[in-house]
Amino acid sequence: MKKELIRLYNINKDSLKQMTDGFQNLVYSYESTGEERILRVTSMTKRSYAMIEEELQWIHYLSEKGISVAGAIPSINGNLIEMMDDFYVTAFHKANGSHVHVDDLAQWNKSFFEKWGQTVGKLHNASKSYPISKNRPTWSKQNRDLYQFQLEGTIKGKYEKLLKELDSFEVTKDTFGLVHFDLHQGNFFVHDNDITLFDFDDCSYYWFAHDIAVSYYHAYWQSTSWHPEWKTFGEDFLHSFLDGYKHQNTLSDEMIKHIPTFLKIRDIFLYQLFQEKWNHDQLLDWQKEKLDELLFNIENEVTYPIF
Repeated sequence: MKKELIRLYNINKDSLKQMTDGFQNLVYSYESTGEERILRVTSMTKRSYAMIEEELQWIHYLSEKGISVAGAIPSINGNLIEMMDDFYVTAFHKANGSHVHVDDLAQWNKSFFEKWGQTVGKLHNASKSYPISKNRPTWSKQNRDLYQFQLEGTIKGKYEKLLKELDSFEVTKDTFGLVHFDLHQGNFFVHDNDITLFDFDDCSYYWFAHDIAVSYYHAYWQSTSWHPEWKTFGEDFLHSFLDGYKHQNTLSDEMIKHIPTFLKIRDIFLYQLFQEKWNHDQLLDWQKEKLDELLFNIENEVTYPIF
């Protein structure tokens, strides 16, 4: 397979390196024609051809709308998706810049949070004019659980309660559309104060408030670890983020009311994910502490500081 990848994507063979064994995909970096690029290998058991094709079409659409995204690159055959063995392979431009440095308050500040909010608002505004497709996961009252959790006991009951809350949420063009679904600081790079989004693998038709909640959740998690002295971080982040968001997209009171529900769903998502992916016989201290914290938050329905 490696030899075929090198041929199909004109890869400098010494440059192909695995970056991560991702939760859904294998991800590699490589060099071709002097440019560093990204290669994603997806099991056919995880995604269908039509799902990936729709993802790439949406990325292209967002680029045409002026949103900075890491676009797909065709193989030497001219295909954006190649099928090899039991896998789909897709190449992407590597975004300019790097992850934001949460530890550096010269970068991690209210001005940056406002810029982040503008980017998400622009994304959601573009989503409003994007045609509905059957090829991405779509929430409905008949398909309520897009995460497809396998839960038991107390946590299962807590999650079912949250799913019932979603039934009352408005589904309108101003609240619901195709969203990134995993939009945190790990999935964008920053260069000269410009944000480039990537990793749209989970994009789904869901509430816009979910992207806002995920951004807040991961910002809060990391920032409270690096900057415990920043006692008002949650409120400061969301005020700045939403100020930026409102410059690019409609922000209704209804959307803001949705955020706490999606924060609680994120607790369950991460708890389930870590249970599946972490080696419980070799947990680091911080991993054990995080699992205990998440379980406590879920069982006690702990809320996050918003306003």
